[in-house]
Amino acid sequence: MYCREFLAHYENFTVGSLLFPRRLRPALAAIYAFARFSDDLADEPGELPPGLAPQDEIAFRLARLDHWTQMIRELPSGADRHPLLPALVETLQRHAMPLSLLLDLLSAFRQDLVSPVHESRASLLDYCSRSADPVGRLILRLFGLDDPELDRLSDRICTGLQLANFWQDLSRDLPVGRWTLPREDLLAHGLPTDLEGLRAAGNQLQPLLDSLTDWTGQLFDEGAPLLRRVPRRLSLELALFLGGGRAILEQVRWQGVDILWRRPHLSRGKKIRIGLAAAMGRGR
Repeated sequence: MYCREFLAHYENFTVGSLLFPRRLRPALAAIYAFARFSDDLADEPGELPPGLAPQDEIAFRLARLDHWTQMIRELPSGADRHPLLPALVETLQRHAMPLSLLLDLLSAFRQDLVSPVHESRASLLDYCSRSADPVGRLILRLFGLDDPELDRLSDRICTGLQLANFWQDLSRDLPVGRWTLPREDLLAHGLPTDLEGLRAAGNQLQPLLDSLTDWTGQLFDEGAPLLRRVPRRLSLELALFLGGGRAILEQVRWQGVDILWRRPHLSRGKKIRIGLAAAMGRGR
């Protein structure tokens, strides 16, 4: 109950859980509440303790995230130390979920604070393996699926979704120093490695965007066979995510350098078409 109340103001959870079997929704709420709460510890400034200077805010966020990580590491001991934890422990035990997947997520949140710059695609893949892939594997375990090949396919989709999210958020992330455009790619395309220079580069940015979106689309293609190997409800949910991810990639290509100023917007009509395509089994 606490997890559902905690998530009440997160619209994405309400929408995303509708396709899940009712029997799995409490466990899904426990996982999502854990991820949301952990992300907030890293991203939200919160109320600084008395006497702490604003420049110490990052250190403050790290300290509370590290404290939370230690609590998770000690589970199932100490499950009474936070109202989120009893439901989380029950979910982990009932669905045989390894604690390491939660710790991977926490390590990615920590990286957001201490090292938000990615020099290469390898760095991005390493980050995605801890920030996005664990979510897919947790969902597979919810459905009783524990198969290395399914994990591999899920990782492709989840990594692709994380990358698509990076590309669509360039106008938000780059100005705050979250550098998700790999510097190696910028240099290989003869582009500047600062935001002002990139914006001035204009259409010269297009080949890089084409390369990154092609790479991401290939990950989607490699993971798509998963949709034919999971229960229908999960397959439909995955089809919606894949359709949304591919639509974002199209929008990023279409916007070109404008993506550095403006986040893409999927129209209502486009979303309806994605839903219809998923229901008809396209992309599986």
